[in-house]
Amino acid sequence: MEPAEPGVVYFDTRGVERLYGGVEAALRRALASVGPVWDPRVGAGERRFVALAAASVARPGQAVIVEGKDEQPFLEPLPLSLLPLPVDRYAELTARVYAAILTVSGAEVVVDSTKNPPYAYFLRRAPGVGLRVLHLVRDSRGVVHSWMKRVERPEITGDAAYFEEFSPWRAGIRWMECNLAFDVLRLRTPTARMRYEALAAEPAGEVARAMRTLGEEVDVSALADGSVEVAGQHSVRGNPMRFSHGRQRVRADEAWRRDMARPVRRTVLALTWPLLWRYGYLRGRHV
Repeated sequence: MEPAEPGVVYFDTRGVERLYGGVEAALRRALASVGPVWDPRVGAGERRFVALAAASVARPGQAVIVEGKDEQPFLEPLPLSLLPLPVDRYAELTARVYAAILTVSGAEVVVDSTKNPPYAYFLRRAPGVGLRVLHLVRDSRGVVHSWMKRVERPEITGDAAYFEEFSPWRAGIRWMECNLAFDVLRLRTPTARMRYEALAAEPAGEVARAMRTLGEEVDVSALADGSVEVAGQHSVRGNPMRFSHGRQRVRADEAWRRDMARPVRRTVLALTWPLLWRYGYLRGRHV
């Protein structure tokens, strides 16, 4: 057992797992030994930071165990305040990573495809990073229909793993939260908004328009025929179509219009209509 800070200790379970019949049983025993007075909570993971993060989100008296294959989806939505270093220091290190990417690649711009709004707010604190945001919006009913599907994650080998599935209520609220966060961000950060449906209908024109809004002139001739060349990429998580290669047609997935049940559609519309109206989906206009 190793004290870390007031109220936090680390201990290695490998010596007691067999004694108590597994890590979960060992953690339950540890909680029982402390008692309920201190509202103890336990987290377990293959790395210290993962264990600390798991303990931070556990309820009093609960043990949260994070397997190695589940680390990334577990950590992604957690706040940056859980990092064991000051946020400004983390921002400085992130800026150095981007600078190194530019140096090694010889490029002038780093495109970060992260879709997490808090990360965009965090990047405003990174020294030397001239943040510009491309806010891609899609009809909430199409998004919710996609998030309700059971989709396997092809990058996971061995045991089958699936993307998280959402209820209509949870998906609709999350859609509102994410888009509202980016709408607020644009008040102080250069932002171009692009509609998914418009991008699918006219890829070259929409990309050129958005880039001009962000102060960049780009050659979009490769998109002139409505398709794009897909080669190897560095993303480690996302839509399974990223594993496709070669020339791919850009097209909108409109299956929700045919397959989405009317009660679900009404629920999503009730939750998200203010931003659907703002983005022009209920008025037939582009924004």
